[in-house]
Amino acid sequence: MKGTKNIQAPGGRKSWLVLSLLLIAVVAFIILARTQSRVKEEVTIEFSPYPGEAMGAVAVALYYDSPDIDYLKMGEILGRAAQQGIPVTLFFTPRGETDIATLLSEEPRLDFDIGEVLRVINASGARAEIGTGGYADIPYPTLTYRQQEELMRLAKQAWKKEGISVTAFLPPSLQVTYDTILAAENNKMKDVIIPGENSSSPLHPKAVVGGLMNVILLPYSKEGTDQGVNIVFISLSGDDYSEVDKALFDLRNDRSVWKATVSEIDERVRDAEAIGATLVTDPSKASSILTFNGAKDGSKAVFRTVLGVKGILMGNETREFHRIEGGFYILLNSSDRQASIEWDIED
Repeated sequence: MKGTKNIQAPGGRKSWLVLSLLLIAVVAFIILARTQSRVKEEVTIEFSPYPGEAMGAVAVALYYDSPDIDYLKMGEILGRAAQQGIPVTLFFTPRGETDIATLLSEEPRLDFDIGEVLRVINASGARAEIGTGGYADIPYPTLTYRQQEELMRLAKQAWKKEGISVTAFLPPSLQVTYDTILAAENNKMKDVIIPGENSSSPLHPKAVVGGLMNVILLPYSKEGTDQGVNIVFISLSGDDYSEVDKALFDLRNDRSVWKATVSEIDERVRDAEAIGATLVTDPSKASSILTFNGAKDGSKAVFRTVLGVKGILMGNETREFHRIEGGFYILLNSSDRQASIEWDIED
């Protein structure tokens, strides 16, 4: 009996080959899809102007809406601030006159004893700086743009005559219009204090011709905030300093906010704005590369993400990171250029 041979249907080997290739492709696709989806959460970065662990800033301020100044009380408050190590920004209204025609026709001047102000500041031991209120206590929204611009110019000249450069402006009664902000911009003011009901973030207003102005708007809020910026005014009424002492003591012990003058806040905000950065994430390796320039010693990069972190390399050295609600931050040095971040992602 002759031996028999296995008989295959035509194309059988080809079918098995095609099926094998399809299976390999499906497995490869599953592996690739799983690998590429390892980093599924969004990662955003911002550069914070607030040093160290602080997530906000407070500028304690005194506001004199007329040249009638109680120098004794000023010294008492500044001395208490100095004891708690809290700096103070003082805003003065140069003129007592409120007739707009008279103000615009006279030479710029201060209607109070600036020498006595400086003596009180120095004697108190406080770290203090001077800003200007309106040239006179006149609501700026009642004035034309040209009047507002001229009054600010006169205020700057009055201070300049005394050898003092002012760059922070507090409008009378905190009433501002776009004209007020534009007048401050054109007078090269750096900062304008505004009501802060809707935001606590320092911002640059839009310019008339597009883009943003150079001036920074800093918010004042009666409620206060531990995020963003807040200008806190100390009451000048009454002779009971117990509330002042408590407020300064509580502020000193609040580690969530940085205590600074207006110009110090301005400088940190502009430094943070000047940092350029790109963040590139490699999904297959569950890592990101942050490349940046313009950082200074103490600059802070804040990452907003729900992802965990295994470690961060800055150059060849491990860099400490600090967890916060909604992410983490790292502190930078002026020599830093690139950071490698390894994410803690479960397979």
